[in-house]
Amino acid sequence: MTRWLGPYEVSIVYDNGSIKFKSIDESDVSFTVNGHRLKLYHKPVSKDEFIQEVITRSRLKLVEEGSSSSSPPPTI
Repeated sequence: MTRWLGPYEVSIVYDNGSIKFKSIDESDVSFTVNGHRLKLYHKPVSKDEFIQEVITRSRLKLVEEGSSSSSPPPTI
């Protein structure tokens, strides 16, 4: 059984880059790893959430597929 099946909580970050984790469930598991072995977790995003995020962060206007527009596309 792997120790990497989480979720885990960061307990201590040491000066040398090591990070101590502890489990957040009822088991009392803790371990230390080199911080260079870690990757950021990115929450999966649905298509609708992605489009909403693009709309709120961008000045561009999204065009529906199949819609025809008489004006030329915007230049960037």
